[in-house]
Amino acid sequence: MFIVDQKISIEHNGKKTTGVLRGWSEKKRYLLLELELANELKYILKPGTEFIFRFQRKGSLYGITGHLVAYLKKTNLWAFTFSEDFMENNMRSSKRIECIVPTSVTDEEGKVVEDGFMDDISLSGAKFITSSELSISEGDLVILNFSVGAFGLIEKQYLQAVRAFQKGQNFIYAGPFYNMESENKKKLNNLIELYSGVIIAQSTS
Repeated sequence: MFIVDQKISIEHNGKKTTGVLRGWSEKKRYLLLELELANELKYILKPGTEFIFRFQRKGSLYGITGHLVAYLKKTNLWAFTFSEDFMENNMRSSKRIECIVPTSVTDEEGKVVEDGFMDDISLSGAKFITSSELSISEGDLVILNFSVGAFGLIEKQYLQAVRAFQKGQNFIYAGPFYNMESENKKKLNNLIELYSGVIIAQSTS
């Protein structure tokens, strides 16, 4: 499941950083990670602390829980255990639509950080655009609130920004949704089907 030298993000109570996998054992269920920004997270990097690990493989985004075991000073690596239960979110293609969907980026408390819009969306993921650059890197998770028109709102939805780049005066972020609730999937699917029907009707008229 894991690949040495792959990038893995870790989270705890809204705090997150990224790391590089330097070793692992499926039998003993441990990971050895070289972490970025470790100094800023030392106050939560304590043995026994639970974390969520997220990584990509073969078109899917995986999540798994684990606990910190120890910091290995000689190697500058952090040792974690990990659970047997993986959460999977498929990133492969599904029906996509091009439409303008008002979108807000929020923090963990729900405060709006930046407003923008989506112009490409599917049940798997989306592309959204802002006029100001966000303080995120490729692979980071972003919290979105967005409108699905008459079908309501989708709030506190995670999206992993696997692509982040600037085009002209706009900043573009794209990636898969993570753990979308079934009720929100129904809302989004209704919007996609509505727009698909409009597109089909226009193309055959």
